[in-house]
Amino acid sequence: MEIQALSSMEDIVKEEHYVKQAFNKLLYEFNDGDQGQSIIVEFVWGTNGINKTGVDHFNASDIGKPIWDDNFDISHPKSQKAIDDFCQGMKTMDSLLYSKSGSVSCWVDDFKVYVT
Repeated sequence: MEIQALSSMEDIVKEEHYVKQAFNKLLYEFNDGDQGQSIIVEFVWGTNGINKTGVDHFNASDIGKPIWDDNFDISHPKSQKAIDDFCQGMKTMDSLLYSKSGSVSCWVDDFKVYVT
């Protein structure tokens, strides 16, 4: 009697088993680097920092309370222009790792459409 090599992977775990599903996701669905990778970054204007008093350091969603800048006025045209300049600059930055058309979204673009 001669032992033969397997001609295909031996299926010892049923497809519906959670371990097999996790294995298949990692093996066949995980980002292989050919796809664009990105994160969402949100910028906030009109703050002077974050008050971290009483923050639960074991709770990632407890980041503190904003310290609002009483001198910031979003209704002022210079404030709106500065935010718009920042957003337009982000869209043209060559140094961004992942930057393609539509990857930078700015609320001020929608605002300009709304007011015109």
